[in-house]
Amino acid sequence: LGVIFALVVLLAGYAYALENQLRWRRPQGESPATVASFTPEGVPWQPWSPEAVAEGLSQGRPVLVDFTAKWCPTCNTIVKPSLESDAVQKKIKEVNALPLLADYSRYSTNIGAELSRFDRAGVPLVLIYPARSNAPPMIFDLVTPSTLLNALEKAR
Repeated sequence: LGVIFALVVLLAGYAYALENQLRWRRPQGESPATVASFTPEGVPWQPWSPEAVAEGLSQGRPVLVDFTAKWCPTCNTIVKPSLESDAVQKKIKEVNALPLLADYSRYSTNIGAELSRFDRAGVPLVLIYPARSNAPPMIFDLVTPSTLLNALEKAR
C-alpha cells in the first residue's frame, strides 16, 4: 500500500511539473527577430520578414530567403552546405543579394503562412526574388550550388 501511495505522489508531482512549471504544452510564441545559431556561415544573414524582403527589393537588390529549421535533416544536409559553398557565397556578395533566414524551428505562424502562400507544408524552401522587378520569386525545394549560382545570376 505504501508503494502505491508513493507512486501516486510521484506521478502527481510529475504531472504538476509538466503542466505548471515546464509549460510543455503551451505554444512558445513567435521568436524574436534574431538569426538562428544554425544559420549558414559566410554571409551576413538577416532575419526574414515580409518587410525585410520589400526593403531589399526597394533597394534594387536580389533577395535570397532560406526557409529552414534546426530539426530539418534535408535543410541541414543539402541546403545549408549548398549555401555555404564558397562559389555561392562569392556570388551572393557579387550580385549584392540580401540573404534572409526564416527559422521555422518553433513553427512560427507568420513563416507558416508564408510557406502556405507558396503551397508548401514545411521546410526546406528557398526563394530568390529578382532585383528591380515585380516578377515572382524563383522557388526551390532543394538546391545545389549550381542551382543557386544560376538563379542568383538571373536575379541580378
